[in-house]
Amino acid sequence: MLRFILTLDTSDTMTPNPSLTILESNAAVDASSIDAYRVIDNEIEDLYKQIRERKLDRNNLAPISKIPVELLSHIFSLVQRKCRKNSREDLGWVVVTHVCQRWRNIALDIPALWVYIPFHRHKWIPEMIRRSRSATFKIKLDSRSFTLPRFSTLRAFLALCLPRVRSITVHRPLPPHDFLQALFQDLPARSAQCLEHFNFQVPNDLIIMQLIERILIDPPCLKKFKMYGTVNWGSKILTSLTHFIVHSHGRTWTTQNPHTYSEFLDALARMPTLQILHLHHVPLPVPTEELSSKLLNIVHLSQLQSILLSGSASTVCNILRHISLPEGTRFRLTLDVSMASDVAAIATLFRGPHTWTILARKWPLARSLNLTVENFEAHLTAWSHSSQDMAPDGGLSLPDDEESFLKLSLLWSFRSFTLIQEEFKGQAVLGMCSVIPFRSLTTLSVISEVELAGIDAESLAEAFGRQPGMHSVNLEGPVLKAFLEFLAASAQKENLSKATVNLPSLRYLSICYTRFKKSWLSVQALQDILAQRTQLGMKLKHVHLERCSHLFASDVKIMQENAYKVTWDKFVDDHTTSESSFEEEDGSDSDGEDSSNSTNSSSSENDFFY
Repeated sequence: MLRFILTLDTSDTMTPNPSLTILESNAAVDASSIDAYRVIDNEIEDLYKQIRERKLDRNNLAPISKIPVELLSHIFSLVQRKCRKNSREDLGWVVVTHVCQRWRNIALDIPALWVYIPFHRHKWIPEMIRRSRSATFKIKLDSRSFTLPRFSTLRAFLALCLPRVRSITVHRPLPPHDFLQALFQDLPARSAQCLEHFNFQVPNDLIIMQLIERILIDPPCLKKFKMYGTVNWGSKILTSLTHFIVHSHGRTWTTQNPHTYSEFLDALARMPTLQILHLHHVPLPVPTEELSSKLLNIVHLSQLQSILLSGSASTVCNILRHISLPEGTRFRLTLDVSMASDVAAIATLFRGPHTWTILARKWPLARSLNLTVENFEAHLTAWSHSSQDMAPDGGLSLPDDEESFLKLSLLWSFRSFTLIQEEFKGQAVLGMCSVIPFRSLTTLSVISEVELAGIDAESLAEAFGRQPGMHSVNLEGPVLKAFLEFLAASAQKENLSKATVNLPSLRYLSICYTRFKKSWLSVQALQDILAQRTQLGMKLKHVHLERCSHLFASDVKIMQENAYKVTWDKFVDDHTTSESSFEEEDGSDSDGEDSSNSTNSSSSENDFFY
């Protein structure tokens, strides 16, 4: 048997590396693992996507998700307005974009939310520009906007985006005048293509107005202009305005060519669509007699909704002489009276038709009147809106200016008169009351610090008249004596059936800060008036007594018999003894209410006023 032995020579072949074999094996395992990870991650992402979609479906079922887009947009704007009102540098309103995806998409789709540029947040400016899309910007500046590097950012923004700026407001704290002037000088000429609102709360001179003119297009699209300081009545800014508000505070500026009254009227004529005209103590030249007599100088402002004029009586009257206004115009007139001729001019103005024009203005009826007489001045204010009831403290609540079509204020300073002329002061006060051509008052408040000669029942009747519709009266101070005589005028004790009483509709009477001292005014006078009115079927609903000296609980109890309700703060002075009638102060009025306790005061029995 033959055996063959085969021997292989392996010296020329590669021997496998055990380590490499292990790496290759691991790489294959790792690749398969990565693929597995990717598969799992993709599955997880798909699951997350499905979860988000289901959550979105779930959120869409919530009632809040069914709010219409238009309503949500309005809510977002209200949130923004509130945040910006609390702090002009607050961006807290952007949290509405973090609530949910729907809210974020809606907010980002409202360009009007992103038009307020926050110059205090540099990183936000490009984002605001992007999110605002093509909407016009609203800019608000103060001294903080002019600090470095904000000023550089502001200049760069305006140089680029001024054609898209619709509103510019410069408010307090005021920026340095030099910086402000430099800003407007650097802006491109006629680049304010969309500027409609300019609120300039900085005391300025004519140079600033010229710089503003420089950036406006011709003709300007500016509609609302508010400024402080000097007015150039020939400026092209005053063209086609709908809102024009000027604060001058009675200050005058010297110019090389002072403006005339004709230029002022010409400026108003260039604004026929004017809706708001507010001139606060704007100094104007007095028109010549020839100018006053020309009918051609009447400016017709047929769209005016509100006019505010404050200043000397002669200035305000001169303005009103030369403009015609629609019936629905709201008046806010503050006239400083310095002499008797001013009162005559005011009376002529309100009683029309004017002797110098054919205009006959129908003034709104005054319903409320407040007269305050102090040592050195008398202030009378009338509103066309009335207060319907007494305030919780027993006094009268003054009407809201916004609800009134007329607010007329007359201020007469007595500082130039001597104390010997007390009678003249009384005549001046009554003269101010008599110039108001309205005899339909419902609410009257008369407050006096001093007792003036010449003010008595007859003079009050001449100034106010019988006033058949007046239902509420507030009296404070020494004027009470004369006014009670006015209330009791023509009331006959012997035959009340023939009596005629002033203020027959009076239902609410408030008396404060006065004294019922017998040597000056007995409380019996008030009790008699209440008793007479009860017998005449005019019983008062509410009588309020506050800080009235020489008044006892027994007096108040008698009043309760002739009024449905009497409130008293139980004020007594050092001249009043600790009367035993205080034991009776728990008496009730005719309605069964505890009237004497219905108004409680913190004053003690030892307090005194006179």
